[in-house]
Amino acid sequence: MRGPNTRETKLAPDRKMKKTLMVVLPMAVFAGYVGYQRLTNQEQEIQLVTARVTRGDVVRGIDATGRLEAVMTVQVGSQVSGTIKELNADFNSRVRRGEVIARLEPSLFETQVQQAQATLVRLRADAERTHVQFEDALTKLTRARDLADRQLVPMTDLETPRPMQKWRRPT
Repeated sequence: MRGPNTRETKLAPDRKMKKTLMVVLPMAVFAGYVGYQRLTNQEQEIQLVTARVTRGDVVRGIDATGRLEAVMTVQVGSQVSGTIKELNADFNSRVRRGEVIARLEPSLFETQVQQAQATLVRLRADAERTHVQFEDALTKLTRARDLADRQLVPMTDLETPRPMQKWRRPT
């Protein structure tokens, strides 16, 4: 129970005082610091120094944060894909219109050309074979007609090569 003569009642004003000091004292210290800074710091004027541009070593560096952006960004692409053999430009390099910036490894393309040439040779050979077969069929048809006219072969032998009659001789 709490009453007027208990120990907690006697300590209550001390606690209030501590809490007040904990809030007021840091505020007073901060106000004093701000006041001191304002009184001692006078406006400092920025001084600029200009000089002639010369070549030489960099004596001072500047650290800055921010974002750099290119004046003009260009997307570069190729019409074919492949392994790069030679790279003549680096990231952020200046390039001019028409300048070669990369060369591709030609071995894959050379292999494709050789395959296409081999296919062409094969197709020409197939065409020649077909032409020879056609000539042979015409010769057999002519022979069969001669023999049929002389009645030396049955007419069924003459009918067998008949589908070849609709073909014309290539020029």
